[in-house]
Amino acid sequence: QKFHSDLGFIKERITESLGDLYSSRRLWNQALDSYKNLVLLEDNNSKYQFKYGGVLAMLAKNGSKLKSLSFLKQAKRAFDKAEYLSPNSIELYWAQIELYSQLPIFLGGDFEKAWQYSNKLEKLSKLNGFFAKAYISKEKDDNENFIFFTRKAIEEWFKNDCIKSNKCIINNNINYQIGVGIDL
Repeated sequence: QKFHSDLGFIKERITESLGDLYSSRRLWNQALDSYKNLVLLEDNNSKYQFKYGGVLAMLAKNGSKLKSLSFLKQAKRAFDKAEYLSPNSIELYWAQIELYSQLPIFLGGDFEKAWQYSNKLEKLSKLNGFFAKAYISKEKDDNENFIFFTRKAIEEWFKNDCIKSNKCIINNNINYQIGVGIDL
């Protein structure tokens, strides 16, 4: 019986690794198959819901308008479930902020909703919250707030010891905004 349990664990890890590999190569349909199988296997796993939602969002972003609506509805549902299961996930809030900031309004884009997620993110990490607000402002072409929140984030960066303690989640948005913020 232990052999079957170990085999199931190994199969699960291989499926996740395949999904990650497909995602890194932007093979969204193949990644979707992997993550969908994982969600069917373990519906209450926030990481699987997050990855599944992320791939659905990418398919929506890159697909036809008709398919995009279906993918977006599923992506939002997966992200909502991931948030319910793991309400302190910085990566998840960033994904939701990006989703609502980048989508056109007719597909469900909503800067107010993105801002709500940035407020949740700020409660977990001021640094990430400020950078998220700078990101949303940049997406809205609100240069004044972009500069304001980028400066606040950089001040927080130097004030906060999160880098040395390895408590900062650094993603591409933060790396980009640090580079932009240096010129402010």
